[in-house]
Amino acid sequence: MDSVGGDHDVDREERRERRGRWGWSEEDLQENDRWTARIRELIRQVDGEIEEEEGGKKCDPATMAGLHVPAVGETREQDCAVCLEEFVDDGEGKLRMMPCSHSFHERCIFDWLSRDRRCPICRFAIKS
Repeated sequence: MDSVGGDHDVDREERRERRGRWGWSEEDLQENDRWTARIRELIRQVDGEIEEEEGGKKCDPATMAGLHVPAVGETREQDCAVCLEEFVDDGEGKLRMMPCSHSFHERCIFDWLSRDRRCPICRFAIKS
């Protein structure tokens, strides 16, 4: 099914017949087809721009290094959503907090951000 309006190209004649019953002239039908094609094109373009802006890109190492380092008791979460292991205050495992306030083990979030700059929980895109 097409994402815009649910019309299929194979149903073009059926749509034309239906619109003709509504009193649309051939010129109205052609204008509608042009606008429908343009709207579909714009939606595809915007979808691509949103994907490009919000994710799919790696986060640069300097941005990762600049993430806040919270203490274990300072986080909302009690475990890492990437590896599902509990946060423990053993002095070895550093935590990092994303700008959206979600926290992860440093090794987990750095690995994640090296592939995708969006938060694994809320999909917030960190600025690089």
